[in-house]
Amino acid sequence: MTLLFRVLRAWLLPAGVLLAALHAALPATGTAAEKPSPALDRVWAETRIGLPAAITGRLPVFGRVRDRAVAAYLERGEKGAQGKKGVDAGTDVKLPVVVVLHGCTGIGAEAESYRFTLPFQGFAVFIPDSFARPGRRPNCNPYRRTTNLTPGVEKLRLEEVADILHRLAAIPWVDSRRLYLIGFSEGGVAAAQYAGRAFRRIVITAWHCHGRDGARGIAIPPDIPLLTIIGENDPWYRSRPGRDCSAFFAGRRQARALRLPGSTHAVLTSVSGADAETARRAIGEFLREDND
Repeated sequence: MTLLFRVLRAWLLPAGVLLAALHAALPATGTAAEKPSPALDRVWAETRIGLPAAITGRLPVFGRVRDRAVAAYLERGEKGAQGKKGVDAGTDVKLPVVVVLHGCTGIGAEAESYRFTLPFQGFAVFIPDSFARPGRRPNCNPYRRTTNLTPGVEKLRLEEVADILHRLAAIPWVDSRRLYLIGFSEGGVAAAQYAGRAFRRIVITAWHCHGRDGARGIAIPPDIPLLTIIGENDPWYRSRPGRDCSAFFAGRRQARALRLPGSTHAVLTSVSGADAETARRAIGEFLREDND
């Protein structure tokens, strides 16, 4: 037995080293899907959601992932919400999803506007809460109009995008072919720098794409339809008047830019009611073009 043990140990030890070396040599994607973390678990738990009647079987439902009522809907199968009338219980239910990235001060009225409107148009809305990360600090000071206070925030936001895509893939009723991304302000910076192909259409609001270093330009693949919206009186961008993301539209046949003449930083909650309606209509039509 001793001799056999020695032989096995002599063979298994180098084999284990070899397997470890092979594992280390495999390409790593760096996505949250393969490297879950407690910080991203917190972001997911605090993600705010708006669910349409097509999955609830009644009126839209609003809450957070951690809420029991919401969690129950996320676990529903593909045959509808408990087979209730109006849910088309005899067929698979697959719904379009909009992921909304909030601005530098967290989830506010602008992001919430999507959550409380788009579900009535048949979309499920998910707003990851970046500030649920332990130790997460703001990257801006809204009173002084200063930014870049926490370098590396763009990377954090893109990690959150990768993570929520992984989470959505596990929800039976999510239509992976109809995922959409909307980013506001700091969230717009992240949306502009998203280089993947998971989203069929992307909306960037309150961001002009003329940032510093890694926040300049648009990394979105050029064939993905893109809508950008910015207020002409946005005080955050006074140093770059008249500039918007359209300066980076070369080769993007399905990109369009909208400028709101009476608006400041907010878009859906603009100080100009006419501008807010223009933005709501433009975003709604942009999303519905892919669903009609």
